[in-house]
Amino acid sequence: MKELTIDFSFFFLEQVNEILSSFDIGLRQYATKHLTKCGVHLKKGIVKEVHPKKIVLTDGTDVPYGLLVWSTGVGHSDFVKSLNLPESQGGRIGIDEWMCVPSVEDVFALGDCAGFLRRQGNKYFLL
Repeated sequence: MKELTIDFSFFFLEQVNEILSSFDIGLRQYATKHLTKCGVHLKKGIVKEVHPKKIVLTDGTDVPYGLLVWSTGVGHSDFVKSLNLPESQGGRIGIDEWMCVPSVEDVFALGDCAGFLRRQGNKYFLL
């Protein structure tokens, strides 16, 4: 029986400097180390175009592929950016553990527009 050899690579393309940027740094470092150890290539870039066998990044780099799996994150809207509210990481509305905006009475935020703040004002993870 013939042995079948398959040549493949996994690329993880991220728009920001690191994966899982909304999570604790320890988790980000662990995930980066583990994925790299497993052979996943981590690359920073923004997709400009998608073609049948390659994607083109905004810096002009071509990234060839056989199978493209696209999983995009979601974020806050321009409306959220226009509000004069405290911000957590990524420009999201800063909230406490009760999903309240700490500096504004009776205002709550949840979902992709919101991110937790620590009591000292340090950011840690997003909803």
